[in-house]
Amino acid sequence: MRRKRRNKGILAGVLICFLLLSGAVSGCTAREAEGEGTDPSAAVTTQKDESEMTEGVTDTEAEEMAGEGLQEEELIELSAEYARQMAEGDFETITQSFSDAMKEQLSSPELAKAWEDSVRDLGSYIGLNDTKVIYQNGYVGVTIILEYEENGLSVLFTYNQSGKLDQLWITYSTIAKPTVTECFREISIEIGDSEYPVEGILTVPNDVENPPVVILVHGSGQHDMDETIGAAGNKPFRDLAHGLAKQGIAVIRYNKRYYQYPEMVSSTVTIEDEVLDDVAAAIRFAGEQENLDTDRLIVIGHSLGGMLVPKIAQDNEEVDGIVIMAGSPRRLEDIILDQNREAIQAIENMSEEEKAELLSQVEEEAAKVRNLTDEQLDEPIFGMTGYYWKSLNEIDTAQIGKELEIPVLILQGEADFQIHADVDYVQWQGLLMGKSNVEFRLYPNLNHMFMPTGGYMTEEDYAAENQLDEQVINDIAEWIARTENRE
Repeated sequence: MRRKRRNKGILAGVLICFLLLSGAVSGCTAREAEGEGTDPSAAVTTQKDESEMTEGVTDTEAEEMAGEGLQEEELIELSAEYARQMAEGDFETITQSFSDAMKEQLSSPELAKAWEDSVRDLGSYIGLNDTKVIYQNGYVGVTIILEYEENGLSVLFTYNQSGKLDQLWITYSTIAKPTVTECFREISIEIGDSEYPVEGILTVPNDVENPPVVILVHGSGQHDMDETIGAAGNKPFRDLAHGLAKQGIAVIRYNKRYYQYPEMVSSTVTIEDEVLDDVAAAIRFAGEQENLDTDRLIVIGHSLGGMLVPKIAQDNEEVDGIVIMAGSPRRLEDIILDQNREAIQAIENMSEEEKAELLSQVEEEAAKVRNLTDEQLDEPIFGMTGYYWKSLNEIDTAQIGKELEIPVLILQGEADFQIHADVDYVQWQGLLMGKSNVEFRLYPNLNHMFMPTGGYMTEEDYAAENQLDEQVINDIAEWIARTENRE
């Protein structure tokens, strides 16, 4: 099959932002870079430098500030009204409450366009779904979640000491609607600490006593519990959870932390903060459920999650097996470099000299990661600081994979343009082929999301309505069954 390419412009950061904490730190997203997009990340991010934001103000003082001016209930009511007004097309009223800094960064027409881009594929507006207040970095933040037909929209309003809006942050927010069928039932759950838990769903098969349990670990970027992607709102993690439950396997899935709490991303965020701590919490949660067989606990990781599941198994002895879906044993900066090299080469209407210059900029960023020192940890690289890169590259995925003795299943789509079958999958085979605990599956015509490809070598391949391939679900279920019998 000939793969289709689309010229989306000349910005090398498109793939970089897709891979990393899209929007949560730098405000860069696929939507912003391309003028359209499918990545469920911040559509509007207007914020001052962190040193300005925390200028001598403590969280306690922020609470006192709210008390001296608007009360918490009033802030919630005000924010809800702003959100309703924007949902109904009024963007003038809210801009009148912007701080001077916000007015310089964001006009009413710009806000209107960003909002319209964000809600374009969400269907009809239904109403307000939820609210919450957070005091952090000396500011008062109110999150309003609006419900639309196809998804939720989370709007974070951040107020300064004068009661003016200093930040406005828009992300998609899955509104968990547990499903009940003849085959399975779903239960809303919370993972992590009581102050800032992440929302999730436990899918349990009917008429199965003490089923094995699977925990799903997302790829990079800010994902909801379904790993929703594409203009059509494809949900590969929901597909996987429902498909496994129909075959007698319970599944835990949950929002990524910085998807649910984008305001909590700090300049010192690590891979533990972003992923590993919540996976450990999910494993503890599973162990507390009397209706699950936690002697048969499997962790399935996709993309970045697939890169991390060997480490997760190493750190959590409760894990009885892992599935690596489109994960790589290589370092992330090398993958980003490869992806950008391909994207740059595909750009039309650009000279070879311009392409070389663009690629050299990406190569410089990758070199910064490889040569990172403790003195450079505060420097941004590929949209994240050195703290994140240091924590990630302290994990030797390839070596850990070779040392694991628990069952391992490695899955790869042959039409994946992000993690390559002829590079990453082959490297896994070279490392682990011959180990009796490891199995491999390669799927023709499946893309990075394990859905049938439309032939595009861009994120456009995820735009059309699609579902996770049934054969992949069947292979995982059959492998889990054989893993049980092996024990």
